[in-house]
Amino acid sequence: MAELTPDIRDQINQSNSGLKVTQDQGVIIVNVQNNSPAARGGLRPGDIIQSINGTGISTSQQVQQQVESVNLGSTMEIAVNRNGQTQKVRIKPEPLPARENPS
Repeated sequence: MAELTPDIRDQINQSNSGLKVTQDQGVIIVNVQNNSPAARGGLRPGDIIQSINGTGISTSQQVQQQVESVNLGSTMEIAVNRNGQTQKVRIKPEPLPARENPS
């Protein structure tokens, strides 16, 4: 995730990522980890988070607060701007997998 500013928007649009962003405010999803709850729920790079469970989102800190307020196994409804249209996706937060210590 990244908080959008006019500079961040310009950096994304000038990169080779294939993403084109027209907004200069909000929280954009830059990368989605394979097989994560976000990926399974349908979030995509370039989605701009508008709200989570009906609460408006404008900072990445608000995203973190909303995610932390949901019980594991409960469903969150996330409204995103995707290519100029509002889409709603449902995601079930899960515990992070334990990291393996390399020997």
